[in-house]
Amino acid sequence: MFQFKKRCPRPTTYVKPTRLDRKEYGAASVMAEKGKTGYVGRLKDDVKKLERIKTELEEKVRKLEEKLKDHDENCQTKIHDLEEEIRRLKEEIKRLVEEIEKMEMKMKMRDLEESNTFLEEEVNEAKTEIGELKTKFGDLHEKIKKFELSEDELVIRQLCSSVQENLSRIVLRENFNEIQNKRTRYMEEYISSQIEGKKEQNEARSRWKKLKKEIKWDEYLLIQLKSVKKRGNDTSHPSLTEKNIDDAKMNLEEKGKLGKHNVKAVDQLKVIWTQTNGKLLQGTSSVGQEQGGPRTVSATTRQNCQDIRPPNGTYASKAAGGPGDCFGPKQVMQSFSRPAFQKRHYSGAS
Repeated sequence: MFQFKKRCPRPTTYVKPTRLDRKEYGAASVMAEKGKTGYVGRLKDDVKKLERIKTELEEKVRKLEEKLKDHDENCQTKIHDLEEEIRRLKEEIKRLVEEIEKMEMKMKMRDLEESNTFLEEEVNEAKTEIGELKTKFGDLHEKIKKFELSEDELVIRQLCSSVQENLSRIVLRENFNEIQNKRTRYMEEYISSQIEGKKEQNEARSRWKKLKKEIKWDEYLLIQLKSVKKRGNDTSHPSLTEKNIDDAKMNLEEKGKLGKHNVKAVDQLKVIWTQTNGKLLQGTSSVGQEQGGPRTVSATTRQNCQDIRPPNGTYASKAAGGPGDCFGPKQVMQSFSRPAFQKRHYSGAS
């Protein structure tokens, strides 16, 4: 690169240049001017070169920017696609989760349905068993109700039985049988079937006719008290006295179990019972006492069946398996006269 020569400092004193000096100075000036022109040209060349490089660089920059832009657009597209894919995957995951939950719910529901079916079957079986138990309980309750009687009802029932027994004892005398002679309505059948000999039968009929007239006997008295008698059973025989008969009558009347006519029937039966007891005590028949005490029977009856009724007048000991009558079930059925047997087994009356 062209460099200018340093000029020598001028002397402080003016020296007039010589001709030679002026010539040299002119040559130097020309050379200097030429050097400046070359330098400027070179500079211009450098500038052009730099401009070209700049243009190239700008072109490269532009291309790079375009590439970056394209790349950025591609990236944005890819990002958008990826975001869409993520969203789709999220939705798919959500759908799968919901499907799984539905399947789990269905499985649970199926298990619950199976469990419910099993439980329903168990409940139905339990209901059936409960129904059967209720039916059995109802039947037992009805049976218990049939055997449950108030003491008052038992007294009235026993009054009816005792009166009929006393009448039968008076009429039949030694032919009286405690097992089969229970109803006065069958007195004629008892006389015909149990007493041998026409004479003895006629005497018994005469006694029965006279007795009915004497005590003013009316079979309807028993019919009036049939509802109370039906509630009785063969295992309850309370003791009878005039006082407990009156007490039972008043109690049942207060409870509405005896009507006005029933009360009159009880009073009449009480009178008959008292009268027949008196006759039995006087010896008009074998032996008779108030119901509920120990009693003796005729020799004929004693041979057939020894009476071992306990002092309280019940047959509970027999029912419990204790000592009982010598009659078994077959003998009892055979010992009944036909009318009495039919009445006992088909009418349901006690």
